[in-house]
Amino acid sequence: MLDDAERASLAETERQLARSDPHLAALLRDGHARRRRVVSVVAWVVWGVASLLVVGLLFLGLGWQALLVATLAGLLLARRRWWLPRRGRP
Repeated sequence: MLDDAERASLAETERQLARSDPHLAALLRDGHARRRRVVSVVAWVVWGVASLLVVGLLFLGLGWQALLVATLAGLLLARRRWWLPRRGRP
């Protein structure tokens, strides 16, 4: 944890960086948003493929395999929130 003086020094360094190279500052600031969008799209794709697979397995009468796929997809999607960068923290 940073004390107040270190936090103020870091904030001043960030402001100087933003003034000297706005493109780099925007790239660093928006990098988390881009990653968040990519992870969200991947999560929707995983959900869609898993849903189709579960329905297909149930149609074929393979209930325990469908349950296994649904469980694995659920665990993967539950972990999604840990992949995302947290706001306000590095």
